[in-house]
Amino acid sequence: MCKLADGQGIEGFSGLNFLEPAPCKVKVSVLADDGNLLEAVCICYQILVGTEDFLFPFTYCEVFKHYLRDPSKEEENLADAGFTVLVNSQNFNLIKTSGSSVALSDVEKIVLSLDKSINKARRNLERLRVNKSFIGKLY
Repeated sequence: MCKLADGQGIEGFSGLNFLEPAPCKVKVSVLADDGNLLEAVCICYQILVGTEDFLFPFTYCEVFKHYLRDPSKEEENLADAGFTVLVNSQNFNLIKTSGSSVALSDVEKIVLSLDKSINKARRNLERLRVNKSFIGKLY
């Protein structure tokens, strides 16, 4: 279970201080972790606090010199490096979660390749905001 401490990031998850502060205490409960936990928590948090300039999280891991998007828990455990890129229309943030360093040029290539995924996510985001739940992949 993850808890938000007075709107200053998400307790138990470092590097999320750039997310919009919560207007009140918000509790995020994790029901299952089959990979991409940071991604799920970022989406949940932003929906709960009503973030206007939504940051779309994309989780990657490097396994055998290849970047895998949306890794399973098993792939995360095998990874040489793990990171989440949060992207909106103006910029991106990188959260390094495990392993060795990642070249900035690789991250920039990844961010440039996310246009289709971001557009699909924007279409699904409204359903998620209205229903407060979403089954399947956001993007």
